[in-house]
Amino acid sequence: MKLIHKHNFFAIVCVAFTIVVCTKLLAEKIAGVTDPYYTENIFTCLFFSAVITFIFAAHYYLQQFPFVPVALGQYAVTLGLIMLFVWGMGHFSETSEGAYRDMILSVTIPYLIGAAVYYITFFREIRKANRVLEQLGGTPEFDPLKQEAIIRASICTGEKVAGFKNKEDGHFTEICVIRTPKDEAEFKEKYHIEQIKVEY
Repeated sequence: MKLIHKHNFFAIVCVAFTIVVCTKLLAEKIAGVTDPYYTENIFTCLFFSAVITFIFAAHYYLQQFPFVPVALGQYAVTLGLIMLFVWGMGHFSETSEGAYRDMILSVTIPYLIGAAVYYITFFREIRKANRVLEQLGGTPEFDPLKQEAIIRASICTGEKVAGFKNKEDGHFTEICVIRTPKDEAEFKEKYHIEQIKVEY
């Protein structure tokens, strides 16, 4: 399921950028401080808003992998880019001793909020899609004599759908979207399946 795509990418970047900048300005007003590097920091906010949105969008192509390693990997890439950015800026201007720490904190807080929003929305959409599939077809019965339980996985996108393949004509009946090992376990339990084949 693709939540961030070419039609909404820039809109999401703009919304994220606006929220980050407004929060920054509000925090400065409350603290009574003025940012001496205002212009540079505004462009830094825009840059990281775009980069982090792109990193979340890349999740679509990593769905075949377990959730936790993917989420940790996305954050590790973000940290790597922050360090590279600070290192690069150090070649053009003087940076403070705590530049790496300050940048990591400044980016991590909005990153974690964005990750929570993205993944909560993603899993809700998966559940909604599964409910729609169930409502459309009711609860299909599995006949092991005539059908074979399989998971169809897309080579291009990694999306997985569990269902039943007719042994005679090869017709595939979709039952539910498989996003996590838990989804697969629930599918197996519901239809009393011990092993399931994956087809690409």
